[in-house]
Amino acid sequence: MVENVIDNPIELLIFFLIFLAGIKLLFGFANWMEGRPIKEKKSKAKDESTKTEKVEKVEEIKKEEKPVSIEVKKDVEVNNNSNYLYDRFVVTPTIDDNIAQKKKCENFLSDDEASKIRNRDIKITVKPVEDISIDRKKDKLYKKIEQMASENLEAKEKMLKEFDELPKSMKLLLIENIMQKM
Repeated sequence: MVENVIDNPIELLIFFLIFLAGIKLLFGFANWMEGRPIKEKKSKAKDESTKTEKVEKVEEIKKEEKPVSIEVKKDVEVNNNSNYLYDRFVVTPTIDDNIAQKKKCENFLSDDEASKIRNRDIKITVKPVEDISIDRKKDKLYKKIEQMASENLEAKEKMLKEFDELPKSMKLLLIENIMQKM
């Protein structure tokens, strides 16, 4: 029988923290090893000759160096009361700030094309309106009413037929329901 090594969550947490500490030590040691310089074995005679050559080169470089004066020219004078960016880029831009105008994208309309579209004549044709007298309007209205009434009459006749076909008990229940809603 195998017994559980970890019985409660606190032991699991401790085990996990020890595991993380071990990983941190492992990576710390790896970083320390990478940071160390690589030592190469050289003969003592070569070391002495290279040291003297290096010293001579350093002395020559020091002799050749001359102090360099750095001159900084201001392109634009700054006035504390004005907007620096506006003054620099709008009022007095420097040579570096001047940007050549790029050609307009071909996807946009030119001014000539836009004015042609805006100023073209558009003709819209509409059918002429017939002069309908009041009598004609009334006639059309009466025809629509008669049509709707005939449709309702057909629906009523159909419902009466269905009602007649129902058994007597169903008819009585429907009549009672209608009377309750009144």
